[in-house]
Amino acid sequence: MAFKISPQAERVLAEVTWNARASIEDVARKLRMRAHTVRRTVRNLHEALDFQPVCWTHPYLLGKIPFRVFFRLKGGTPQRVREFVTFIKSLPQVSWFVSLIGRYQYGVTVRAEGHLALLELFDVIDKKFGDMIGHKSVSTVVSLTCYSPALAHAGVGSRKQLEYSAVDDRVELTELDRRLVEFLRDKPLASLPEVGRALGASATTIAYRFNRLVNIQAILGFGYAYDAVNLQYTEFLVSVATKGFGSPCFDAIARFCAEHGGVWWLGRYIGHWDIELSLSVKTTQDLDLFIQQLNVICRDQIEEIHIHTFGKLYQDR
Repeated sequence: MAFKISPQAERVLAEVTWNARASIEDVARKLRMRAHTVRRTVRNLHEALDFQPVCWTHPYLLGKIPFRVFFRLKGGTPQRVREFVTFIKSLPQVSWFVSLIGRYQYGVTVRAEGHLALLELFDVIDKKFGDMIGHKSVSTVVSLTCYSPALAHAGVGSRKQLEYSAVDDRVELTELDRRLVEFLRDKPLASLPEVGRALGASATTIAYRFNRLVNIQAILGFGYAYDAVNLQYTEFLVSVATKGFGSPCFDAIARFCAEHGGVWWLGRYIGHWDIELSLSVKTTQDLDLFIQQLNVICRDQIEEIHIHTFGKLYQDR
């Protein structure tokens, strides 16, 4: 059922989806609202939009390479498909997993220590589900930018953004650092004392390690993922193949997406699809206009554009 959102709830939604760990009191002060009003609004938004908290981390700084993988299935009973979904969701290397309507049925982001580790993972998947996987498309994520919610954007200039890009060096992490990151990726809203109790470390140590990881941008921030369908939007995955990686049209597309309220994130890849973005619109006319604008921006640099409709979000961590 679609959720009719009020202007007041829009302001709260925009704030908490960009800073999920902010206290109700901090949000209320920033928005100049009463704390009990914000608390009630957040509770209603949780129920209506099925919030999923997310801890954004920098894979390259943490020693991982992010890969985007698309799966096209060629068969399988409903039970086998459910087994496939359950298995992929259970893999610790999977940070993002969504069903799609279009050429591919599933999109996955895998964080692996390298290409060999990715191939080893594929070997495991193929042994279990090779009979029903028709095709895999694999690309390397070079950079990814998440934009602040469109509802938070005043409409003038670029929106705030979180981003990561490929780097040569990783940061020096202790075993406690790694456990801290993984704990927060699984439980983004956990308090630091709760993290300390779970990891067997003092609150002071956890606070120091947490602040260091944030300062060096290994932890980029915290937000909420939710289904835009409940706000009467349709969300699309737009994949663009240009005439060569490094095409000058990417910078122009990035500027355009930063100012377009419907774009939630933009990625650059090494693979056939070298640009990818998530777009939420209310009508097919809005989608058509967006694609026309992309073609104008890139002129003769685009070889192919493919569009998927987002289905169920299984994992975002």
